[in-house]
Amino acid sequence: MQIINLDKKKGLIEVQIEDINDLFVLWNFLRPGDLLEAMTTRKIKFESGESERKKIRITIEVEKLAFHDMLETLRVGGKIVSGPDKFISLGSYHTIQLKRCMKIKIIRPGGLNDADLEILKEADLLRRLNPIIIVAIERDEATLGVLTGRNLNILGSVYQPISYKGSPNEKSLKYAFFKNVLSRISNILESQGQISGIIIAGPGMIKDEFANYLREKLKIKAPIIVDQASSGTAAGIHEILRRGTALRITQEFRIAQDLKDYEEFLAHLGRRDGLVCYGLDAVEKAVKWGAAKKIFVVVDLIKNPNPATRARLLEIVRQAKALKTEIRIISRIHPLYEQLTNFGGIIAFLRYRIREEDLYG
Repeated sequence: MQIINLDKKKGLIEVQIEDINDLFVLWNFLRPGDLLEAMTTRKIKFESGESERKKIRITIEVEKLAFHDMLETLRVGGKIVSGPDKFISLGSYHTIQLKRCMKIKIIRPGGLNDADLEILKEADLLRRLNPIIIVAIERDEATLGVLTGRNLNILGSVYQPISYKGSPNEKSLKYAFFKNVLSRISNILESQGQISGIIIAGPGMIKDEFANYLREKLKIKAPIIVDQASSGTAAGIHEILRRGTALRITQEFRIAQDLKDYEEFLAHLGRRDGLVCYGLDAVEKAVKWGAAKKIFVVVDLIKNPNPATRARLLEIVRQAKALKTEIRIISRIHPLYEQLTNFGGIIAFLRYRIREEDLYG
């Protein structure tokens, strides 16, 4: 994302959208009440009864957002607040489709803050990351997923309808199964272009056999890593991520690190050792006491329509940044979104132990 103009006090930012990662970041950044100015097309009706779609530049007040990953578009709907008088009616609704190569202007009444800009920084990181292909495989089933900087996408499973164990045709049936899984991986490679690596995991020796088969057939430069998993299902893929296997390919994959950190959060919580906390009240105290080492917060809290809640959260972010606390903003399609929402939308890892009664009392 190329930032053309930025004025924090006026709440003004002009950007050039360069790729789908920028659309994802804007989906997290934009919120109801923002003003969005962009080129769009609108159906214009003439007195003769004929109609024509014209390109016009308008400004809408944002009300609704819809991110379409597969279509690589971000649809933003709201009331028109300005535009060419002869082509628009102020107050009428319009949806602007944001795509690559578009220049847009956003105005946030009340100005931009550090938390807003933290969301925008994500675009630079996402651009540097190539996807990781993950395959959980067992004897008669394999599940494939793609881990990107934005999310984890489970693509589906490949099944071996005839069990080959103990069959006189065991070798041919096994390699027919491998060939089907390889075909799916080849399709992913074709659609994704460059990748950071491939992780193959499963129970027993099947993962090693398939990894060797893959190395022989694919001839790619990206690393192929073998790991243990209890099954060839989607649960096996999540097991791999919780263990942090993706971090063996690149330490920059934040989602992989987030999942590993969340497992540690649950472990601390189970031990009740006072090294983690959750909920706005407890995290607010931890930050004020200088105890917060790392914070996870769902984007909904930052975009909360309640001014008082949003103000509290932004003050937490401001104080945390001053203390060099790491802050992770979790999007609505992040694998941890629902889990963190159940903990009040915000959790923190602490530098030192704090008693539960002091945090939650």
